[in-house]
Amino acid sequence: MNTIHTAWVEVDLNAIRHNYRAVREFASVPVMAVLKTNAYGHGLELAAGALKGEADWFGVSTLEEGIRVRAVDPDTPTLVFHPVGAWNAAGIVERGLTASVDSEAGALALAEAGRAAGVTPAAHLKIDAGMARFGVDPGDEETISRIVSAPGIRWDGMYTHLATSAEKKPGLKGDLCRTQFLVMARLVSTMATDPSAVASVANAPSWLGPLAEAGPRWIHAFNSAGILRFREDIRHYSLVRCGTLLYGQYPSAYVPKALDLRPTWSYKARIVSIRRIRAGATVGYGAEWRARRESSIATIPVGYYDGFTVEPLSVWARRGGLKGLAKRLMGKDRLTVKTALGPAPVVGRVAAQSAMLDVTDLPGIQVGDVVEMPARRVLVGEHIPRVAQTCERVDI
Repeated sequence: MNTIHTAWVEVDLNAIRHNYRAVREFASVPVMAVLKTNAYGHGLELAAGALKGEADWFGVSTLEEGIRVRAVDPDTPTLVFHPVGAWNAAGIVERGLTASVDSEAGALALAEAGRAAGVTPAAHLKIDAGMARFGVDPGDEETISRIVSAPGIRWDGMYTHLATSAEKKPGLKGDLCRTQFLVMARLVSTMATDPSAVASVANAPSWLGPLAEAGPRWIHAFNSAGILRFREDIRHYSLVRCGTLLYGQYPSAYVPKALDLRPTWSYKARIVSIRRIRAGATVGYGAEWRARRESSIATIPVGYYDGFTVEPLSVWARRGGLKGLAKRLMGKDRLTVKTALGPAPVVGRVAAQSAMLDVTDLPGIQVGDVVEMPARRVLVGEHIPRVAQTCERVDI
């Protein structure tokens, strides 16, 4: 790909569409394409544009992300995951976004914003079935009754989020995943009855009556891991949410690899300098690396500010624990980048916006050559340009 940039992310839009369609076929229900965290590092506008007219729903974390989606696609229903409150209700209503409600104050703020705008805003009731992040306790019937009784809101849906679906044993910690299923299954089954009969269903919370009468269409609980792990339960829901799978990755090593996923993302940079150093010379801050021979050192214009080598893990976990310690002692833990001529190890400390490579054994390397770096996608900042690899539609 020809580009003027010295560092960039290539995004395959055809692959994103392919992965979305693969998930939808597998799940056999509508799919919400999750675009939070800059579309998992792919560029929110690029991903939204690729799925415009294709996705059943979009999901974002914040009002700010919702505004960006609306600039690309004014029509696809879009759910804001973070709870609605006085600070964002007017913006959610103004852009025609769907709010997540988990408090009476949030419901009242949303209703007031709707009245001021002369519209009836849409909302999904967020249930906390065990994540303890956002959501209302399903056992707090008094609070939920006040929430769903707030006038001037269209209750379009109800949802929760699975906390352990990607773990090695999702039943750990008191079988949390199954407990979350049971909470939602109880609510869904009672709502599926005649709304006028909900109150008579055994153990049905009283607040389900008004909510069932509102007829929420979208009931959802499954994330990417849940889709793969509990496929047989999807039929009880009307929507699933897809983030990680959309971008060509499985959410963990423990879920079934049941889909034909295509890679969507590559992080590239140009070599901007090559210099020859003598044996014994040091490289980088702290002079931590010393050349054992006369060496060729190439510099690339990316560093930890650009998401290169940064991981949101403990230091011990990031460095591999005991296995990582053994590799370091044997000199086998060197981080490498891909070049057209082979792997090049990173030497010296990675700086804020630069890193050095040992290219001594790659004599054909030149300034301007492109390398590909490993990185955690969501940590590659938005200052690094995202470049669409293709915009053509393909069938699968």
